[in-house]
Amino acid sequence: MGFLEDLGKTLTWEESQKYQAQLKKDGIVQFLNLSKKYLNYGYTDMHSKIHHQLLNNNEDSCHESFDSESQTAEILEDKKIVYWGDEIESHYVKFDEKEKVVRLQVNQSQMKKKIEGQNLNFEVHAEYGSWMVESVPKKAYPTICRYGDLIDNIRQRNRDLKEYMGENEFLLNIPSFPTMGTEDFHEPFFDRNDLSKEFKNEVTKSLFIDDRIITDHPRFPTLTKNIRTRRGEKVNIQVPLYKDVNTIGSVSEKEPYENMIYMDAMAFGMGSSCLQTTFSAIDFPHARWLYDQLSILSPIFLALTAGSPIFKGKLADIDTRWDIIAASVDDRNSEERNPKSKQYIPKSRYGSISRFISDDERNLDKYNDLPFPKNEEMIKYGKEYAQKIGIEFDDKFWDHIGQLFIRDALVIFENDIVQDNEQKTAHFENIQSTNWNSVRLKLPPSFTSDIGWRVEFRTTEVQLTDDENAAISMLVHILVRILYEKDWFKLNLYIPISKLDENFERSKQKDAILNQKFYFRTNIQDDGEPQIEELSIFEIFFGKKESNFSGIYGIYKDCIGQWSKYKSCKSFCCMKHVESVFEYIKKKCTGEVKTLAKFQRDFVLQHPDYKKDSIVSQKINYDLCKKMVDISYRNVKDENFPDIFTEYVSHRNNSSKVSGKSRNSQENSDSNSNSNGSELQMEQNNSNDTNSETKNNGSEQFIPSGNLQEERGQLQEQVKSV
Repeated sequence: MGFLEDLGKTLTWEESQKYQAQLKKDGIVQFLNLSKKYLNYGYTDMHSKIHHQLLNNNEDSCHESFDSESQTAEILEDKKIVYWGDEIESHYVKFDEKEKVVRLQVNQSQMKKKIEGQNLNFEVHAEYGSWMVESVPKKAYPTICRYGDLIDNIRQRNRDLKEYMGENEFLLNIPSFPTMGTEDFHEPFFDRNDLSKEFKNEVTKSLFIDDRIITDHPRFPTLTKNIRTRRGEKVNIQVPLYKDVNTIGSVSEKEPYENMIYMDAMAFGMGSSCLQTTFSAIDFPHARWLYDQLSILSPIFLALTAGSPIFKGKLADIDTRWDIIAASVDDRNSEERNPKSKQYIPKSRYGSISRFISDDERNLDKYNDLPFPKNEEMIKYGKEYAQKIGIEFDDKFWDHIGQLFIRDALVIFENDIVQDNEQKTAHFENIQSTNWNSVRLKLPPSFTSDIGWRVEFRTTEVQLTDDENAAISMLVHILVRILYEKDWFKLNLYIPISKLDENFERSKQKDAILNQKFYFRTNIQDDGEPQIEELSIFEIFFGKKESNFSGIYGIYKDCIGQWSKYKSCKSFCCMKHVESVFEYIKKKCTGEVKTLAKFQRDFVLQHPDYKKDSIVSQKINYDLCKKMVDISYRNVKDENFPDIFTEYVSHRNNSSKVSGKSRNSQENSDSNSNSNGSELQMEQNNSNDTNSETKNNGSEQFIPSGNLQEERGQLQEQVKSV
């Protein structure tokens, strides 16, 4: 969840007021000082730092061989190697077989301590909820021909982590835990027989959430309390209730709004899980271009990955988590929420972007067709300082900075108010990391980093199975690869911001993937006036003949021939993985495969205990979560969650079952690597990965069976033959 430096005591909202103006100025100065160093820092600067790693990566079957410095120079000249990573957030749950209840296990920190120092190929980070587990690859994935790394890494995480959990404890990859906020939804902090147990809500003031389920890192409770204090009241989350024949939508103390599901704490939003991906850019202008283009795709991916139909034990009439998170961190005061006020801010600090920022000529002024406030004082201050140190930005980018800085700093550490603005960027990141938008432009991590500019794609909901999360990540990466083609294939997706906002409204609707149409540009290689149509998600991906629009898949097919010419993709041995992804997407877009949201809703509606009243009881939730865990760990097959990469044989083979204990897993990563895939911390070492042979332990296979040695040999021959 962003910036997690722990520097001790944090300031209350009231205590922070006297520092806000100066810290914003310091944040601007830090950003500009860093930008002066990295503004012209580009692709070759970054990638030449790691060419030794490329030279040594010739062991795996699923990527190309680099055998000389001259060849590496040619590869860098292509400027087509995308370094990237993913973040997968999961719920740590425990099944009580006797009571038929599944609860959130709120001691993930204990599991995290157990894995510290272990030789794993991924890292685990803290998230908002003390039951949440965020996993990221230890090293960034390079090139289009390394999808085997992605598939292996994602498939392995839950299985390696299972080794450090107790019996009947699992990771559940769904966006929202269905019964959060109901009675008995988490493991207790106290002895169940202790009659003096006390509900604690000093931080949240919630009717439903105990403060102790928030991760104890000072950032999280401080965010929670300061958002509420700045707002002047508790956050107010209202979700439309799914109306069934026996549904009662009347008003009560805990449901104060008719036909709505009411929630009142940050945990309901930031306690949900997502899948995020971060990508390196060629340079600063390219990062701005990626930001704009990916933002247009972000609501499409939200609908594609929809998985949130249940909140607080009730069926909702929407399918995604997006609006719930936005409301859960909405710190706007009453004036800022009032459309008639001069202080009006149209959106929460979590939401879709509100302006395009690229200086590319294709970013026409008219696309930013909605007014949005900006901090003119900070823009003026920034321009003066930029002139002083000899750098310059165009007005479009200053507008972006001004928009970020209409927000206040929410977490200020008492001992870190005064910083060296030529060495640190913490005050800038304090503002940046709490502007939770659909995409994020990310600075180089520090003044000494070899990493350049990056863009984070943030809307996708986490999917139930490893293959689904790998497939969605791969699909976003393919689009980024296409957006690297600035010379011969100039993709232009621009539509007005007002249309983009409308697409977000449509993306949350029930079964949006089948029933909604989205504004999308069909003349995607023209620089002039956009031809915008309302297209289904199927048409966006696979085209519409009447409009002479080939869709994203058609664009990909057009790119294959050019990509095969690049030194960085010369074997192109993973094309079959991409075809598998598009086949899976086609099944989702036609309804042959359900979204996770529809799967959950249908399961509840068809459950024998369901009373047609929109209520998801503990027993229904237990059966639903058990079914989903079984599917996720591949203990049972379900046509809605297919094995996508059936042609790929992992170098590892692990399995664990809901009622059983996990076994020791094989591990294949370099324990000394400091690289972090999600943040693209790409300082590399010279060690090669080593892959363990697949072993059959007699348990049910998670990975489709195949001849590993034969497949590796065939792929190696493909590499040698080019």
